[in-house]
Amino acid sequence: MPDNITLPASGEVAATDEIGGRHFQLVKLAFGADGVATLVELSAGLPVAGPLTDAQMRATPLPVSGIVATAGRGVILTDRSGTIATNGQAQQMAPANAARTGMMLQNHSAGDLWVDSLSTAVQSQPSVRIPPGAMYEWPSTGVPTTAVSVIGATAGQTFTAREW
Repeated sequence: MPDNITLPASGEVAATDEIGGRHFQLVKLAFGADGVATLVELSAGLPVAGPLTDAQMRATPLPVSGIVATAGRGVILTDRSGTIATNGQAQQMAPANAARTGMMLQNHSAGDLWVDSLSTAVQSQPSVRIPPGAMYEWPSTGVPTTAVSVIGATAGQTFTAREW
């Protein structure tokens, strides 16, 4: 069947797209005062009122039904916690993982820990220093997929680490 249909009363042609034997009317968006129409296109976007206040946005609650997914929820955590095995010697905290989307490390020891995902960790720059009691979480836009190593000055220093 051809696209478009002729309206019976006026003989005017309405734009349509024929899909599976049915006509779907094609409509262009336009805006303007009474008697004026500005077509919406790249050079003339659809104007919107705004910004809305918090009270305006909350004035009418929107019902939510079905399954709602929240970023960061329902991930599977892998425990990468450990203890520094040898004074001043770097060790692998986590192997390379192309599917890694997040990682965190918390230092439970009395001394600094240093972590690195670019090369083997050292107790200075360019490794990242994690002071006693501190936690470091890689930013979501910069989670390494390479192996991650950790180093501490004293054997027995403990840390909690998770990857997801």
